[in-house]
Amino acid sequence: GGTGTANKLDDYEEGTFTALVTTSEGGVVPLTTIKILSYTKIGRKVHIQGMIRLGTISSLSGAFFQINLPFTTASSSTIDLYAGRGGGGIFYNDAGTISVVPFAFSESQTKFNVHKDSSTLGTSDDLQISFSYFTD
Repeated sequence: GGTGTANKLDDYEEGTFTALVTTSEGGVVPLTTIKILSYTKIGRKVHIQGMIRLGTISSLSGAFFQINLPFTTASSSTIDLYAGRGGGGIFYNDAGTISVVPFAFSESQTKFNVHKDSSTLGTSDDLQISFSYFTD
């Protein structure tokens, strides 16, 4: 509600971006053609959703893996007001066995960390992603 300029929606954007998945040790996780995620940005809030399917996995290592974000998370100067840090869970489908895997991100980052050992990733596993975060 409201009619003042402070209530005016002046930043709305929808789009897609290509997921890039890397291990905590810098290795690139191969993906299939199912790797396009969508986003909606309203003001400072960004919502991403979609699915990523892993490609042929041979040998990976790392305590966790990371997925890129379309916009940088909020800086530490806005953390207290707008929750620049965050996390939650994403659905991980391992050959029909679905589990919720925790993820987290912190301030001024272009990736989020998925807390699943990279060595346990399997060929054709799916990551179903849907969450929101804030930017500056």
